Amino acid sequence: HPDETKNRVVRVQEVAVSFKELVAVAKEVTPGKEWTVVEKSTKEAAAKSFEALGKGIFESWVFFGFIYRAAFRPGASHHAKNDNELVGVKELSREELKAIVLETFRGIPGAL
Repeated sequence: HPDETKNRVVRVQEVAVSFKELVAVAKEVTPGKEWTVVEKSTKEAAAKSFEALGKGIFESWVFFGFIYRAAFRPGASHHAKNDNELVGVKELSREELKAIVLETFRGIPGAL
């Protein structure tokens, strides 16, 4: 669809899920496993990164605060309007996501 997408951002997403929803799916596929979830503020992470940059600290951990904020702030990965239909991207159902998470855990020793 070159004409429809010419000179513009094309937004696609295979899944739109919050970190909390992803943890809930992970818990579903690992029944009996104990999970400890530690919630961190993305705003605080970015503030610490800005503070470090202001002090001239350019270590890799500083930039992870910005990446964390960009990836996990509320609504960060969800596009209100996307081009999935136009370019033929199908969004995953919860069951399809669950299958991917389960398959991922199967590849991690001791995860299941």
